[in-house]
Amino acid sequence: MVVLAILAAVIVFSVGNVFSTTKERAYETVRDQIQVAVTAYATNSSHRGEYPCNISAATFSNLNCSTCYIVDMSMLIVPGEGMLRNIPDGCIDRGTLDNCTGDAAGCKADYHYIWGVDENGTVYSFCDNASTSSAKCTSNNSGYQDVWP
Repeated sequence: MVVLAILAAVIVFSVGNVFSTTKERAYETVRDQIQVAVTAYATNSSHRGEYPCNISAATFSNLNCSTCYIVDMSMLIVPGEGMLRNIPDGCIDRGTLDNCTGDAAGCKADYHYIWGVDENGTVYSFCDNASTSSAKCTSNNSGYQDVWP
């Protein structure tokens, strides 16, 4: 009986790690999709090296990016020239200072990430707890913060 209890504990622990790893991989996939879209947008001749954000508008900072300009996802999903088909999972809806400005819809209040780009075109995220009752984000750091989406 003790052997079964130990075996059950090992299985529960292993399954928990699989779900955590799956969430982290989902985060990384979305981050990579946004990075490719931002790079494609900036290298398009009609955008002349500009990034899909309003440089004069909102920014965020974290330990990895001192000034990250918030990516305007509506600029990446424009029909015919869009780099993304829809708003990626994870984009938080805060009402203001989020990725769903303009005509973009798809951010959700129970999501956690705001995506930004620095002056070199590198995509970063900011994990935000503002819309949740429990603090899920673990630090003021870019990257996966033990919560998805």
